[in-house]
Amino acid sequence: MVLSYFRGRVRKIAFHTCPWKVLAGPQRSNDSQEADQASARLDAFLRRLLRLENDETIKLVGSGRSAIRLGLAALAALEPRKKAVIVPSYCCSAVLTAITDNGLIPLFIDTSDILVSRADQYLSAISADTLGAIVVNLCGRRLPFDEHDTLLANLRKLGVFSLEDNCQALCEPPQGARPDMECYSFGFSKSLRATSGGALIARVARDEIERDFAGYECQPKWAPECRYEYYRAKFGGGTVSDQLATNMIQARTEFGRVVMSDLDLCLAANQLDELPHAIDCQVENSLTIIEAMGAFSETYRNQGVENNMFTRLPVILPTPETSGRFWSFMNERGIELEGMYTPLHMLEEGRSSGFHLPKSEHVWQRVFNLPNRADMDSRDIKHITRSLTDFAKMTA
Repeated sequence: MVLSYFRGRVRKIAFHTCPWKVLAGPQRSNDSQEADQASARLDAFLRRLLRLENDETIKLVGSGRSAIRLGLAALAALEPRKKAVIVPSYCCSAVLTAITDNGLIPLFIDTSDILVSRADQYLSAISADTLGAIVVNLCGRRLPFDEHDTLLANLRKLGVFSLEDNCQALCEPPQGARPDMECYSFGFSKSLRATSGGALIARVARDEIERDFAGYECQPKWAPECRYEYYRAKFGGGTVSDQLATNMIQARTEFGRVVMSDLDLCLAANQLDELPHAIDCQVENSLTIIEAMGAFSETYRNQGVENNMFTRLPVILPTPETSGRFWSFMNERGIELEGMYTPLHMLEEGRSSGFHLPKSEHVWQRVFNLPNRADMDSRDIKHITRSLTDFAKMTA
């Protein structure tokens, strides 16, 4: 959720803007030939970027959440006697929904100081009933190379499937071990933006995936087009009518058993050529912002990777009280922030689990995402870094 209430005549820096300023008619036509071409382009792009073999399965579905759900459904069919899935509590609620939608039981583990659960936390949670572990790469942050490989090797040795949630990590993977499944997202806030969409990469349970995927439906044309119009209006500078907001809620069928829509395929494929430039801009923006935060290590801790190439640039504040003042200060300066996650075990769906995870419970009120759009100019970046400096000096 983006937190914002701009006040006064200040320079306004939105967290999101709409990437589809102009969209030619054929790209909205649901023409099957065009959609097939877009699907082929996206498939080829993923295979090249992710260094996939030709026999590795790619399924393009309605969302990243749907990709995780499809993967878990296939694993559950492969091992129906096992019901438990290890998952970091500090991650997106969509992951929890994908688990419970399949009748599986979440085993929550705590986060760490870098907001990514460590290998020993996953391994210590394994029991005889454990079907799989969801390895979450948060805002581009991955486990260190050796630790990642050790984790995957031990999971395989213990008969536990690995599913990597890369919905915030669309980039070339490091050399080394690969998980049993990988999930990616092309939702509105991601690096490759459609109105929604996702991909499941699978190396196991392929027959089960094919059987389940055969029952997936095409989204009705009005659903992706409604999302498109909503995002164009809200983040492209227009006005969202009450009816459009209502339609948007009704259009969120992408979280069900649906394939990636024709419109979303075309939107994502249309941005493939622009993605390298967008990533370069985000890296440059991030380096400047991270350098500004680095001068005030008592106030800010950067969670993201050093050369952050993603749409989110997380900053951790020292206390919830400092976080509250930071949110107010940045909004007074016209800078939109995005809030991060409430731990899954603290949500209504996970509260009955009885888990107590101190790091997750301590950190969740202290993390915000700073704007890191590719289309921000040097004045925007200067305004953000000056505001970070001013707040740190005021807080010292």
